Amino acid sequence: MLGVGAAFNKLGPAVFSACTCIAFSICMVLLIVYGSTPTTTIMILTVVFGALAYPLSASIPSIVGQSVFGPKEFSAISATLMTGVYLGQALYAPVMSIFLSSSAGFEGGWKFLCGTGIATMILLLLSITTSPMKKARV
Repeated sequence: MLGVGAAFNKLGPAVFSACTCIAFSICMVLLIVYGSTPTTTIMILTVVFGALAYPLSASIPSIVGQSVFGPKEFSAISATLMTGVYLGQALYAPVMSIFLSSSAGFEGGWKFLCGTGIATMILLLLSITTSPMKKARV
């Protein structure tokens, strides 16, 4: 978590957001592919990608949000943005329980989460592309 600010400054918002979502999706793919046959190497890789994705994704609302929308606009949309973040976290358990009670089991849940990670990356990159700060710099 300590290096998140330095990584963001070096990579910029688009690459930073893409790396975060890709790390999350790789974690889900590893859980799908190797989830039924746990081995030490795969378990370590899964934990590494999951550990990489979590602190980075936790910093997206504040670091990327301010960089993309500017401090004035960010403070206006921060409550909405954080509501979306916490709503997603609140829906995680019920959504996963639906998958766990179905025949898809964990694999269906991991596929769903991988898909949401990719969709999130696309939406983040679209918001960065159309951001007022990017237009102001051009």
